[in-house]
Amino acid sequence: MRGFHQGQRFFNTSSQGRIWRTVKYEHLYTKEFNNLKEARKSLNIWFKWYNQERFHQSLDNLTPDEVYYQNQAIPQAA
Repeated sequence: MRGFHQGQRFFNTSSQGRIWRTVKYEHLYTKEFNNLKEARKSLNIWFKWYNQERFHQSLDNLTPDEVYYQNQAIPQAA
């Protein structure tokens, strides 16, 4: 199932479900936050780590940033 999000970009709801399950079990359920500001800061740090440093088996053990920027560097056929 697909839908629109932020400026009419498509997203896949099953992918979003997986990422939020990962966020909850790997981060949110293992920490204690005193306020919303602290939780937001911690999530920003976690997402930076998740995208830039955490290897993903489904991405051939690359990081999401490596895959994204690798695809950006490939010129599109005319």
